[in-house]
Amino acid sequence: MLIYTQQSRPVFHTFTCHTYSVYYLIYLFTIFGALIMGFGLWVLLDNQSFIAVLQESSSTLKVGSYILIGVGSLSMLMGFLGCIGAIYEIRCLLGLYFTCLVLILIAQVTAAVLIYFQRDLLKREISTVVNKILVGYTGQNKTTEHAWDYLQKTVRDVWTFSTAFVCDINLCCCHGRPQYCR
Repeated sequence: MLIYTQQSRPVFHTFTCHTYSVYYLIYLFTIFGALIMGFGLWVLLDNQSFIAVLQESSSTLKVGSYILIGVGSLSMLMGFLGCIGAIYEIRCLLGLYFTCLVLILIAQVTAAVLIYFQRDLLKREISTVVNKILVGYTGQNKTTEHAWDYLQKTVRDVWTFSTAFVCDINLCCCHGRPQYCR
């Protein structure tokens, strides 16, 4: 690539293995950002799955989806800035890209450690939310009913931890829909 500087003399830039590896990492970071943002949008906007049922009883999932959308958008923006910085060799943008990468790495490690040490509390919270939903299940809300039917059909062997789920007679299996049961 031939670029003219202010002194009007040509400067030759060579694309080395280092440059291509930076492009590759920036591309991966942008793709992962898009995936994270897409997952957050799916959690927020999907009304046909079990997530819709969870959103009715707990606002934590909605807040989490907004966080995922924000992190994904930030990752995509960082990838764009890193790409521009790598193409035009702008040290300021590359420094900003590196600083944001380090901050996101620190945040991810912190989140992983918190989730690891709080996993029992997280399990209890999820169990409480699911039990609350099961106790209030009447079959009158069509969105909730379809979500529960889908859940029972797909993960019927997993729900042994919830006594309300195992013992409740208001579930769709007892309402003339044996195709969702064993």
